[in-house]
Amino acid sequence: MIDFADMKKELERLSGIEYHSCPDCGKHLRVQKVKKESRNFGRPFVACGCGGFVWCDLPTCKSCGANYLTATVKKPTANQGRKFRACPRQCKGEFRWVD
Repeated sequence: MIDFADMKKELERLSGIEYHSCPDCGKHLRVQKVKKESRNFGRPFVACGCGGFVWCDLPTCKSCGANYLTATVKKPTANQGRKFRACPRQCKGEFRWVD
């Protein structure tokens, strides 16, 4: 039986072209880089016709593919001031401490 994940990795390695899945529809898209002179110049991203967008140089949720949001605990608890990452879509409880 063919393992398509391994085949995809091998194709990317041989072609030198990187692919990423759209976080909204799951479509397999070619990674692009920002060409406009700006603070994001050269950053890799994926944009889909369905409206899905993801920066490829940031950590992504393993469940849905969206970029994690990074925040700091503000409540006066033992974790106050501690940074964490969470999925903006709150899928399957994706949450990770940064440290």
